Amino acid sequence: MAERIEKDILILTKSAKYHKYCVAGIELSGENRFIRLVKGEEGPLSDDDLKCSEEDYIKPYDVARVALLKQANCFTQPENWTVLDGEKNKKDIES
Repeated sequence: MAERIEKDILILTKSAKYHKYCVAGIELSGENRFIRLVKGEEGPLSDDDLKCSEEDYIKPYDVARVALLKQANCFTQPENWTVLDGEKNKKDIES
């Protein structure tokens, strides 16, 4: 089973990319670094990847707890983190 990493992130952007989304923000726990959420090593995210509940999705200015698999292996974009498939995110987290 894959290791689960949770990070609290202030979402700053959610832009359209190939009919999906490029999402990034600031990690609130730890080093307060810029973090980009990806599917696989570099791919954009689907609506399902951004789901918090049946009708609620991560959007800019949300503080979300996101389940991650690992830091993506991308030399040119070390800020990329791979989301964990099948996990619901949580919003309105107090950090």
